[in-house]
Amino acid sequence: MSQTKTGGGIAVIGDRESVMLFRVLGVQTVAAETAEEVSRAIHRLAREGFAIIYLTEELARLVPEELARYQARTCPAIIPIPGSRGSDGFGREQIQSNIYKAVGMDLQ
Repeated sequence: MSQTKTGGGIAVIGDRESVMLFRVLGVQTVAAETAEEVSRAIHRLAREGFAIIYLTEELARLVPEELARYQARTCPAIIPIPGSRGSDGFGREQIQSNIYKAVGMDLQ
């Protein structure tokens, strides 16, 4: 797992190719490949006070228990985003689920 420390309240976890653009923009990035690396990165970033953690969909699928753990908390918000290979719809499903919980209905 490699990282670049330059961010404030926003961080991105993903494969090296996916986080490259965010790193150039000065956002805190963590390159990860395994579920263990992703879990460690989420916990560390949460401890460091990051409010938003973007996580590539591919890696988000590896850590459903971590997503569930932080879903009930206000911070950090963990938001799945498409990776370098594009979207598989997982991020959209998560957002729709959160909206349903918040307002009690599907807004599609």
